[in-house]
Amino acid sequence: MPLSNEEKRNLKEGEIYIDEETQKKYRVKKAAFPQHQIGGPHGLGEPDDRSLRKVEADVLIPKLMNEAVEKIECHDLHLAIVNCFRLHGGVKGLKACAPERDIYNVCKIEK
Repeated sequence: MPLSNEEKRNLKEGEIYIDEETQKKYRVKKAAFPQHQIGGPHGLGEPDDRSLRKVEADVLIPKLMNEAVEKIECHDLHLAIVNCFRLHGGVKGLKACAPERDIYNVCKIEK
């Protein structure tokens, strides 16, 4: 019978655990990361693992999508905002460039 999570928590690093059914000995190894992130041939994660880390899903993918929209889909509108901010400055540009910003945001939402 496998160990429950509560029993695993009570074991200490390096302790020897003996499986009652098979009489096999296991050395307890505790890690801060799940096995699929530290396993693999070089200890850098399983090569076939297709799951995403939290930072990849929440930060990197939206950032890459935003950059693609800026460079490809809505490039001319993005340049209009950049030129407007260069013309009016950073603080005054927030108010003066509102129409360009609104048009750009609509383009981003559509894409």
